[in-house]
Amino acid sequence: MTARPFTAVVARPSITGADRDEHFRVGVAARVDREDGAAQLARLADDTSLNGYSRVWAAEALTKVDWEAGTVRLVRFARDTPLDRTDRREAARVVGH
Repeated sequence: MTARPFTAVVARPSITGADRDEHFRVGVAARVDREDGAAQLARLADDTSLNGYSRVWAAEALTKVDWEAGTVRLVRFARDTPLDRTDRREAARVVGH
């Protein structure tokens, strides 16, 4: 069985805090195609048009396929004062700060 490209597995290109099914699909797709999945999760984590919850979630999911890249983003989010305090706290919790 050949792994489908990440973008073929994910139904929509963006995620929101309210769409947990989408988060699940993104996480599964990242494990199907690690390289493309890591790139897509990094893109989502870096996308300032998404809400903080979605960006922190993407960074946390990224740690599962590229620990260093995900952790760098989570540390940055934990220190990012424009992000909502709840999102900053979650980022810090994930990295153990």
